[in-house]
Amino acid sequence: VKVSIPRYFQMTKLIYPQLETLNEDTQGALVSMVYNRGMKLEGDSRTEMKAIVDLVAKQDYHGIAEEIEKSKRLWEGKGLDGLVLRREAEADLVRDSIC
Repeated sequence: VKVSIPRYFQMTKLIYPQLETLNEDTQGALVSMVYNRGMKLEGDSRTEMKAIVDLVAKQDYHGIAEEIEKSKRLWEGKGLDGLVLRREAEADLVRDSIC
């Protein structure tokens, strides 16, 4: 907790510079995603992560949740249900934070 969370928070800020303008739950969801997926934004498997850059800048919580949810396409039907559930939980965390 004392090492990994601050490290991945800083990594997340590098790709989402306006991260700290978001509520804490959304920040946590994005840090979780970067912890699991890394910082790379190039390539088809990173389409949703790249789209989130502009959504963070706009504080578009619904859009952020939608892009996280859409990224499930990478693991659906591949026996990686844990990753599908993780993305759903991250998207739900964002959605629940704005209700």
